[in-house]
Amino acid sequence: MSNLNDVNVGDLLLISKGNYRNELILPVVKVTKTQIVASSGNSEIRFSKSSGYEVGGRPMFRWWVSPITQERADEIQREQQLREHKRKLVYEIDNANLDKLSIGTLEQIYKLICKHNESQQPNQTS
Repeated sequence: MSNLNDVNVGDLLLISKGNYRNELILPVVKVTKTQIVASSGNSEIRFSKSSGYEVGGRPMFRWWVSPITQERADEIQREQQLREHKRKLVYEIDNANLDKLSIGTLEQIYKLICKHNESQQPNQTS
């Protein structure tokens, strides 16, 4: 599948808004002469075959579509799963009752955070 004119029902498409956090991989459910319809489960998104842009979306916020290989789809899904796992970990840590932890455990957590913050600082030369 080299361009949108070669898309068939069942193919996977990369749907994006410009950055990795706004990428979806959706199956094609319908193809017409001028449009491609992808399903996100409970709704459908229509795209122009000629431009790749969402039909009827607000110009500043609309999605665009591009063909994708199965290997790239698998890679994106793994990246998304890792981001979701990280988000859940941060949420659980953020909502943890830290008062129940021992001083030693809190000091270990604090050292990890400090070490991470130091590694994120830009190198400063004198």
